[in-house]
Amino acid sequence: MTLEKEWYVKFENKKFYILDRWEDYILLHNQNNAMDKIKIIDNKKINIRDFNQLRFEVKEKQTLEGIEKEENAFIVYIGEKFFPESFDIHENITDTAFFREKIMVDRKGGDDYWIDMFIKEELWNKKIKYKLFNFKYTSDFKKSSECNFPWSEIQKVHSVVQRFTIIDETLLQENINENLKNLVEDVIYLNHEWYIIDYEVIFVSNYYNWFTKKDEEIVKNSFSNNCPWDTMMMLDIIESFNGYNFNAKVRIDSKDFFEISGWTRTIILNIDAENLLRIVSMDDDFRNDSATIEFSKISKGIEKKMFEENVRIHLNEKNNNLINNNIIDTANYNKENFFCFNNGITIVCKKYSCPDSLTDNKNSPLPWRRNDLLMEWIQVVNGQQTIYSLFKAYQKDPENFSTIHVLCKIFEVEDKKLREQIAEYTNSQNSVKRRDIRSIDSRQKELQKDLEIEYDILYERKKNEFALNNPKNLERLDAEKAW
Repeated sequence: MTLEKEWYVKFENKKFYILDRWEDYILLHNQNNAMDKIKIIDNKKINIRDFNQLRFEVKEKQTLEGIEKEENAFIVYIGEKFFPESFDIHENITDTAFFREKIMVDRKGGDDYWIDMFIKEELWNKKIKYKLFNFKYTSDFKKSSECNFPWSEIQKVHSVVQRFTIIDETLLQENINENLKNLVEDVIYLNHEWYIIDYEVIFVSNYYNWFTKKDEEIVKNSFSNNCPWDTMMMLDIIESFNGYNFNAKVRIDSKDFFEISGWTRTIILNIDAENLLRIVSMDDDFRNDSATIEFSKISKGIEKKMFEENVRIHLNEKNNNLINNNIIDTANYNKENFFCFNNGITIVCKKYSCPDSLTDNKNSPLPWRRNDLLMEWIQVVNGQQTIYSLFKAYQKDPENFSTIHVLCKIFEVEDKKLREQIAEYTNSQNSVKRRDIRSIDSRQKELQKDLEIEYDILYERKKNEFALNNPKNLERLDAEKAW
């Protein structure tokens, strides 16, 4: 193999040669003039990088929550990442191992009957849907890539779900743990109250392989129509690695916005600064409460991961430039002209809607009344300096802050490449280095994760990315040195 390196990074006694391509990159570790490790990452579905990245994030959750077993942390990780609005650790997890570790002080408790977690969804007209989860996790890449989801586990789940569907009250007389008992009691009560109860079974695993075709046919025939089944396997999970599921609601009025339909759905919005800081706050509930503004909740800080697709990183106070200081001064001393002086912000989201709308078109805001605009999977791709400067100004003078208004563009975009282009082009009017433009590229994100996992090096895709966030005191490497 001939390596025509596009660029390389030299860091102390290590050299990292990076061959940068459209479909793949190759990371070569050269130390003491000996090529001792070669790692190839390409667009193959199965690769150890994805496996290690997921395990890295699970182990971070394990440390943060103080969980003993990795497989228990996996349940929490999936629940919080994919079902943040409905997930409650102490009420929704029924897995016996987790239950005994985190909930039962005496470390005793009954069985989980192969139901590890559940989520209750209240629909309409006295209709309830329960999502029942079964988890399988391995720390062995070989097992993850070669093994199938165990057929025996499916059979066990199917047997207990059948008992749920017929409202088998004898489950309460058996040795089930407290959380599962609460679930059964709830089902029995709702049935007595003439609720319609549906179920969905979801099998979750960091295995790459599902069933053989033969076994899949058996599964399809095993579950009835009122209890569909679905899977969340490794390939489904890794799709979320470069994205964060942040939702937020903002109150809109007909005089404050207009909507553009065409190449992509777009809303141009006049938003007051307090609400802007609310929808980027660290508090999930606060972001989705359009009617409440609390100084204490805004003061908790800004959710940094909401700017992951932004080509810039906010500079710390030591490196604050004149532009940031001018934004703060305008917000504090020239509020009435802030809207005129500021370029505004740009938000991309996978979907926006007005769920409380009374129009025939549920996805369009009403032109004649106030309404909540719900944004799903949002990222701020331009305006990070404005938001952080407003936050500093708000800390200095929170009174009458609602008189400050900001221009906001909201794009409904699912296509990953288009989101990257919007981020790039909306930042191109100001001086942005090549490193900054490339920072949001998926290959750069993969390289950053690899260097941290494999070599304990914090690769800064954006300038000073880890200047204020380096709890392990790892070595920092500025991507600018690579060019």
